[in-house]
Amino acid sequence: MTDTKIEITRTFDAPREAVFDAWTTPEHFAAWFGTLPAKTTLDVRVGGQWRATMEYEGNEMNFWGEYQQIDRPELLVLTFTDTPEGISTVTVTFTEDNGATTMTMTQVGPLPEDQLDAATEGWNHFFNELATLLAK
Repeated sequence: MTDTKIEITRTFDAPREAVFDAWTTPEHFAAWFGTLPAKTTLDVRVGGQWRATMEYEGNEMNFWGEYQQIDRPELLVLTFTDTPEGISTVTVTFTEDNGATTMTMTQVGPLPEDQLDAATEGWNHFFNELATLLAK
């Protein structure tokens, strides 16, 4: 399986510290990523592990990874997977202009072509939830 790439850019009406914190605070991450708060742990440091469990159609889906690079509030790089064979790298950049933050998320890794559209749709759904969270 060859590596595929998903890249999504969104602008949020929020300071970049708030958007960055939504990725690195367990209760905020759980709220927009749709995971169970009690099963979401984020050890936000280089080499730290993160884990999150989502309930979907009566099943639990486990996601996990490791933080590779952290430059608050500009950059976050982490591994991302739900299977040991499919580890992706997710890079998120945050730039602020006049109080609004442009976030670009890039996921690169082994994802079957037939799952690419569903994965992109999933990320877009998560980012719609993130926009709702940041608007509060």
